[in-house]
Amino acid sequence: MANLHMKSFWEKLLLPPFVYFFKLIYPFQLVSSPRSRVAAAAGGCALVRLDKLRSIGGFMSLKGAIIDDCSLARRIKESSGRIWIGLSNDARALRPYESLSSIWNMVARTAYTQLHYSYVLLIGCTVLMALSYLVPLIALFSDSSTTKFLGAIALTAMFGSYLPTVGYYRLPMYWVVTLPTAAMMFLAMTWTSAIRYVRGERSRWKNRSYPSTQTSTSD
Repeated sequence: MANLHMKSFWEKLLLPPFVYFFKLIYPFQLVSSPRSRVAAAAGGCALVRLDKLRSIGGFMSLKGAIIDDCSLARRIKESSGRIWIGLSNDARALRPYESLSSIWNMVARTAYTQLHYSYVLLIGCTVLMALSYLVPLIALFSDSSTTKFLGAIALTAMFGSYLPTVGYYRLPMYWVVTLPTAAMMFLAMTWTSAIRYVRGERSRWKNRSYPSTQTSTSD
């Protein structure tokens, strides 16, 4: 995974959590293990052996895929190929995300696809995100000292789990406290993705819109 552009406020607020959540969804150790079915790739920097690419049908096999990088990784792994994913300082992303809208649309492009266009998974994701990142914060304002204590423990664990990502991008430590805010924003982006799908738009990218009627198993 290429080292992301990290200059603007929105990049610092949202891109490290993007990587953090990506690693939660696709644990790198499982992705890289030939014994695991979990497959993922980061399209910003991907190297593929030509013979392996040809063996899966080339890029035409990814036609219609919205999350094409992960689809590529899955097809390679399903064909008994080996994949590896990790963070790298040797590859640097050049694309800046200077505005909130640019990051919002980048996430909304694939978020509902990631949930397989399922209302059940969308609701489940919403509940899980709220319980994990919103409830501990609300608990701090409870009248119960026990609830406050449990909320403080949950927040400490949350911030501690996020600290390595913040450190990797050489950001000041205080950025860890922004994780609940970023999490709720990512949840809103996911709902944006779902609403667009219901309205007939499967994906939107680079001024192109893909209708939701053209779903594909390659996603």
